[in-house]
Amino acid sequence: MGNPIKPVAAIIGGSKVSDKILLLENLIKKVDSLFIGGAMAHSFLIHINNMQVGKSFVEKDEKTMNACFNVIEAAKKNNVKI
Repeated sequence: MGNPIKPVAAIIGGSKVSDKILLLENLIKKVDSLFIGGAMAHSFLIHINNMQVGKSFVEKDEKTMNACFNVIEAAKKNNVKI
């Protein structure tokens, strides 16, 4: 990961954004595309896009909401597709 051959994509999933925020912040500086799956995607969809996700698991605390927003903003600055 120190000097990757471009393009680089990362796939990350799981249930909680809060458990992976440091990883996301690090990856966003190194990849061209970031795929977010699993229940983590629900938190991004509801906090950033205000989408409905039914009864799916979502971290609803303000810290997670801010983390999702910060990852999206960092992706924009680094031209990373999410």
